[in-house]
Amino acid sequence: MHSPLQRLNQVFMFSVTLFACQGFVANILALLEPENPEVAVSFRNINLVRSKFNTDQANIEFDLSADLSTVFNWNTKQLFIMVVAEYQTTQNVRNEVVVWDHIIPSKEDAKFTRTGLKPEYHLRDLGFGLRSNNVTLLLKWNYMPNSGLLTYNSLGKDIRTFPESY
Repeated sequence: MHSPLQRLNQVFMFSVTLFACQGFVANILALLEPENPEVAVSFRNINLVRSKFNTDQANIEFDLSADLSTVFNWNTKQLFIMVVAEYQTTQNVRNEVVVWDHIIPSKEDAKFTRTGLKPEYHLRDLGFGLRSNNVTLLLKWNYMPNSGLLTYNSLGKDIRTFPESY
């Protein structure tokens, strides 16, 4: 005969197993929902300067328009979005600099248009790799679910060649 503690342990483990299975099925169902986000990001102004650290620094302004409401479903906790500048140099094949970020807590906040945004973080190269280089500006987001895996996506590119001189 089983003791009351053994029976309580069996009931507890059975309920934990059911909750785990429910979370797994819920996560799979949330991933099957279609997403059609619309994103437009574009450079507005580019001013290249030499920073106080003797490196290239770009003072930029950009426009951002996004409708990420289709990314939200019942399993979405929040979205972490970031505007990233990507470019290549001879020293590094891939350079990514986050210039602006924001947290979207709800579906109602997922549709927005902002013009003339200035970066929260400097677009600065460790050397002189920004001059006359192609720089791509794009929006990336990190999907944070209530249950399941974190996923990353990106959309909306604008490629510009930066000026040759300061």
